[in-house]
Amino acid sequence: MIAFDKNLLVKTLMKANFWIIIFFITYFIFGLVIVGDYGISTDEPTERETSWRQYKFAISKIYFVMTKKELPSLVESHVWHQNYLQGSRDKYYGTFLQWPTLALEHLSNFEMPLSQVYLWRHRLNFFYFFSALICFYLLLKQRFKHSLLALIGILMVVLHPRFFAEAFYNNKDVLFAATYIIAIYFGDQWLRKKSWLSLAPWVFASALAMNTRILALIIPLIYCSADIFQLAQSYIGQKIKLKDIVVRLSQIFMALISIFVIYILTHPTAWGNELNFIFEVFKSFSHYDLWQGTTLYFGKLIPWNEVPWHFIVGYLWATTPIIFSALIIIGLLLYVYNLIRLIIKDFSVIRSNKIKFYFGQKNNFFYQIFAPDNLVFISFLAPILAVIIFQSVLYNSWRHLYFIYSFPT
Repeated sequence: MIAFDKNLLVKTLMKANFWIIIFFITYFIFGLVIVGDYGISTDEPTERETSWRQYKFAISKIYFVMTKKELPSLVESHVWHQNYLQGSRDKYYGTFLQWPTLALEHLSNFEMPLSQVYLWRHRLNFFYFFSALICFYLLLKQRFKHSLLALIGILMVVLHPRFFAEAFYNNKDVLFAATYIIAIYFGDQWLRKKSWLSLAPWVFASALAMNTRILALIIPLIYCSADIFQLAQSYIGQKIKLKDIVVRLSQIFMALISIFVIYILTHPTAWGNELNFIFEVFKSFSHYDLWQGTTLYFGKLIPWNEVPWHFIVGYLWATTPIIFSALIIIGLLLYVYNLIRLIIKDFSVIRSNKIKFYFGQKNNFFYQIFAPDNLVFISFLAPILAVIIFQSVLYNSWRHLYFIYSFPT
């Protein structure tokens, strides 16, 4: 007979990690229970059609290359699917992360009832969102060194009205937010460990985030630039050998090449026209003009090309619970305050002409601004500035930038 250890049970219940695990398990089960309560959004039929065509072209193309024959289970040829994709208005949208549900449809010979199709798509979307929450929790715990504070940050995301519901059916904006957070987490891990082993998941996560939306290119650019800057500073401060610099630079080079290769491999529309496709994607999303309607903003219908620069901030404030907004503002003010203090402190050191000493210290402004914790903030700020500078078309509230919400929390 196994003896019951009461003291061990009490110690387990007192541990914060135990309750964190219980929270995530409960939330996951709860999500699977209520997933059927949500209907189909207006974008979902289009997304299914686009992902369906990309999936069919990919498997038929691969089958043709390997066997020189058309795939028997598909009526149309791979050339037909390729021509269809090239003429589609949604050809620039990546749908690779939606393919698992298409594989299920394929196993049923594409005869699965539509109700089941969308139910599985909602389950998959929730799974991605849940995975991002875990990564976000680990990011917050790394930053604050406290499980409770990390959990509060998670609750600010989970309990936000937009995310609580759209985590199931928004397979464009919430899905991108999820992949963005996951890529940031693995980028943070790589920058801290700087190992080949930590590089691989970050490369893969960044490429998938870019597949969902090309704006995620900001992630590898920011993290690779930060690593290069830290290398330069360490070299000036004589704290790194030339051999180690070569190894780190090779990591950066391999990371960028691998990200773009995986991005192309997961985006069938780009096959055979890779460089031109990437250029067209940037051009399309920097000023998206396929939608030319009006959007409601503070009681007025605003034309698509007259959306004010403060549109994102206004909608974020209007749709976020007041207590959450207050906590975010307090956090941002504290962040800016600490940043100003660091600048003032460093200015006195620079005036004393101790440049080499200055760059050799890890607590100087330039080193800290590219530290992993601050890169999370930069990853939140840079997309907002990009949208304002390039005057990107925004509509239906701030959903295109859902991914920025998690970072100020």
